[in-house]
Amino acid sequence: MCSGDSFVFLMHKATGGRIRIEWGRHIALCFFIENIMALAYT
Repeated sequence: MCSGDSFVFLMHKATGGRIRIEWGRHIALCFFIENIMALAYT
């Protein structure tokens, strides 16, 4: 889910679309959660 959102964000950025603050917060939170999950399952 998170990786998919990140991909969409990167594609949006690559196509010159405007980056919204909500997107930035969502992705930052997503990466944070993924890091926590990675540590939890290590």
